Amino acid sequence: MIVALFTSRIVLNTLGIEDFGIYGIVGGVITLFGFINSSLSSATSRFITYEMGKNNTTNLNKIFNIALGIHVIIALIILILGETVGLWFLTHKLVIPVERMYAAHWVYQFSILSMIIGVTQVPYTATIISHERIDIYAYVDLVNIFTRLLIVYLLVFCDYDKLILYSLLMTLMNILTALYYRYFCNRHFQESRLKLVWDKNIFYQMFSFSGWDLLGNLSVTVRGQGTNMLINMFFGVAINAASSIASQVQGVVMAFASNILTAVKPQIIKSYANGNYARSSNLIEYSSVIILYLLLFISTPLIMEMNYILKLWLGVVPQYSVIFCSFTLFFNIFSALAMLILTIPHAAGKNKYPSLFNGILYLTTLPITYIIFKLDIASVWFPYFYNTLSMLGGCIIIAWIASKYLPPFSLKKFIFNVLLKNFIIVGCIFYLISIIQSIIGEESFMRLIVTCITSTTLLALAGYTISINHETRNIINNYITNKIKTIKCKLFQS
Repeated sequence: MIVALFTSRIVLNTLGIEDFGIYGIVGGVITLFGFINSSLSSATSRFITYEMGKNNTTNLNKIFNIALGIHVIIALIILILGETVGLWFLTHKLVIPVERMYAAHWVYQFSILSMIIGVTQVPYTATIISHERIDIYAYVDLVNIFTRLLIVYLLVFCDYDKLILYSLLMTLMNILTALYYRYFCNRHFQESRLKLVWDKNIFYQMFSFSGWDLLGNLSVTVRGQGTNMLINMFFGVAINAASSIASQVQGVVMAFASNILTAVKPQIIKSYANGNYARSSNLIEYSSVIILYLLLFISTPLIMEMNYILKLWLGVVPQYSVIFCSFTLFFNIFSALAMLILTIPHAAGKNKYPSLFNGILYLTTLPITYIIFKLDIASVWFPYFYNTLSMLGGCIIIAWIASKYLPPFSLKKFIFNVLLKNFIIVGCIFYLISIIQSIIGEESFMRLIVTCITSTTLLALAGYTISINHETRNIINNYITNKIKTIKCKLFQS
C-alpha cells in the first residue's frame, strides 16, 4: 500500500495532471469490455473451488481446460471490440487534447494487450486461489513492488514520452507476472496441464452460471467506467485526474480487503459444498466484522484528514480529489461486504437474482448522472455519492438473497449487528475526532498523528468490547495469554 501510494504521487507529478487523466480515461475504455471476462472469472473460480470441496478430482482438469478455451475466445472478442467500437469511441467521443492523441492511442493499444493477458490468466489465478496458495501472491506482490519502483525511477530520468513509456513498462510487468503464474500452476497442479478436452455438460453449466453474472459485471463496469466518461464529456480531462486519484485510493484499499476475501472465500465455498452450512454462516459473520474494522482502521484517519494527506501524498492535488476519495472509501466498505456475502449465492450456483436486482440498481447510475449533469442540478461529486448509496442498497439485497440459500445466515442479524451497530459506533468516533481536530486547530502533521492514534484506539476498543461476540473475544484472550506464557517460558529458559 505504501509503495502504491508513493509511486502514484511520482507518476502524477511526472506525467502531469493532464497525462495522468488521459491514462485513466483511455485505459477505462478497454476495461469496459472486461465485463465479459469478469462473468466467466467468477464461474471458473466457483466451479474449481466447488469440485475441490467435494473432493472430485476427476472433473478438475476438464473444468480448467474448458475454462481456458472459453477465456481465449473472450480475449479474441475483446480484441475485436477494442479495435473497432473502442477505437472509434476513443477517437471521436473522448475529450483529449489533439497534441496528446498520438500518445493516447499507444496507451490504448497497451491496455488491450494487458486486458488479453489478464483474460487468459483467469483459470490459472482461480486454481491458485482454490488451492489456497496465498503465499504465492505475497511473493509475486513483493516482486511487483520493486518492479513498480524501478518503473517510477525510469520514468523520472527518461527523456522519452513518459505517458507511452509508463504504459509500456506496466504492460511488460503484467506479462511477466502472468508467465510466472502459469509456470507455477503447470509445475504444481495437475489439473492445469493443457489438454484438448470437451464436456458439453460442464460447458453449459459454466455458461448458465456466468450468463446472469454477465449482467451484474456489466453493470459494475458500466457504472465505474461510464461515470468516468460522463465526467470527461461534461467537465474535461482535468477532472478525470481527480477520478484517477480516487481510483488509485480505491484500488489500494480494496487490494487490502481482497487479500482477506481471497483467503476466506474458498473456505466458505468448500464448507457449503460439504453441506456444513453452519460453518459457512459463521465464516460470513466473522469475516464481515473483520473486514469492516480492518477497512475502518485505514479509512477513518484518511477520511478525517483527507485534504492534508492528499497534499502530503501528491503535492499537487487535483480539484475534487478530496470529496471523490472520501465517497470512494465508504463505497469500498460496502463493496467488500457485498463481495463477501455474494460467495453464498455463488456457492449455491444461484446467482440469477443477485445479478438481476443489483444489475438494475447499479445501471441506474448512468442515466441519473447524465440527467443531473445535463440539468446542472448537482456538481461533479454526485455520481460518487449515488454510487455509495446504491452499493449499500446492493449489499443489503445480496444479504437478503444469501439468507434464502443459507438458513443459518440471518438478514436481520447482519443489518443490526454488522451494519447499523458498527456505523453508529463509527459516527460517534467521527464526532469525537472532529472535536479533537477543532481543539488542535489547523491541519498539520501533528494533528494527523493524533487523529491516527485516536481513531485506531477507539476502533480497537469498540471492536473488542462491542462488535465481536463473546466466543471470539475468548479466542483472542486465549491467544494473547498463550503468547505471553510462551514468551515467559523462553525468558526463564534463557
